[in-house]
Amino acid sequence: MSDYRVEFKIHLIPHLKPKKWKNPLIHDAIFRVNSYSELKASVDKHIMMFVAQYGFVNMKKTDKPYGDDIRTMDLRQFVPLHMVSHVESVTTLLTGRIPDIEEEGLLIQ
Repeated sequence: MSDYRVEFKIHLIPHLKPKKWKNPLIHDAIFRVNSYSELKASVDKHIMMFVAQYGFVNMKKTDKPYGDDIRTMDLRQFVPLHMVSHVESVTTLLTGRIPDIEEEGLLIQ
């Protein structure tokens, strides 16, 4: 089983993008899979989640830690799908140990 980090570069339509937002926005996901076909299916499912939600939640400040408490609620922003022009992805094989969610509370897609 291998772990992959997929960096989604979400490009916004310039005239719809709020002035202080970066372009592209970066959305990261980690996938634990057994094969290339499983990775492809997982990435496709993740992108379809954006479509089903008519957008996605992105972190305003990627340098601040995200936690499960009220202090981090304001670090998130919802980006509606109509603002997106296109999405690119960069996939990286992770060579270090990624902990399981039961062990340390880390979400693995």
